[in-house]
Amino acid sequence: MLVDANVYVDGKERRTLDLRPDGVTCIPLLGLSNFQSVRTGTEEHVHPGCVEISLCLRGNLMFESLGESYPFLPGMVFVSQPAEPHRMRNNPKGLMLNRILFKIPQGDETVLGLPPAESRWLVRELTHFPVRLFPVGRLDYDSEGLLLLTNDGDLMNRLLHPSFEIPKSYLTKVSNSVTDDEILDAQKYLARTEGIGVEPASAASIAGLRKLVANGEIDKGERVVCVVTGHVLKDPNVSSTGYYVCTC
Repeated sequence: MLVDANVYVDGKERRTLDLRPDGVTCIPLLGLSNFQSVRTGTEEHVHPGCVEISLCLRGNLMFESLGESYPFLPGMVFVSQPAEPHRMRNNPKGLMLNRILFKIPQGDETVLGLPPAESRWLVRELTHFPVRLFPVGRLDYDSEGLLLLTNDGDLMNRLLHPSFEIPKSYLTKVSNSVTDDEILDAQKYLARTEGIGVEPASAASIAGLRKLVANGEIDKGERVVCVVTGHVLKDPNVSSTGYYVCTC
């Protein structure tokens, strides 16, 4: 079984810290991963003497442990015990998660200077989870709401998987919008640069993309897919002869 070594880095996609030099002896590793590219999953490993706690902030992941697979979606917490082999099946682009290694004290050591009785209680609770809980639904990095928790993984799957056709309602607040003029300008941009004629409403995705790039929310070098539908002949600005009336 692979023993996962603590690697300390301070990069764009991964940052890990050792808090022991700062007096927090029970935290040998505190990390943030923010992957900008697809990576292969990790090998099965253990963290001797440490409980690992991972919090998914963004992404659609899957943990494997002792022959079982566990979904790991935004808002979910995955806890692995010191002798419990586990691995992350995939590391997709856009993954963001926090992880912490909590060192189990030995002998007369206590956690964070707590009184011995409180330290023993905390360690017992961390190392004796009776079940794994699954949230029914998800909260993304920039969203908020209420989650239903269950220890029944099959129930979670029946409620969430689209094949079971369970109706759901969502209340969405849009942080960015585009104007009619921006949509029409995007329609002309498509016709001028790509030779693609679409109905006005269909150009909304292009208008939104151009706005996100202009605002710096999407890098100019990013590869983004926009869906456009509808034929240009549905546009009332197209004459009966089929010519596009456009001041590009």
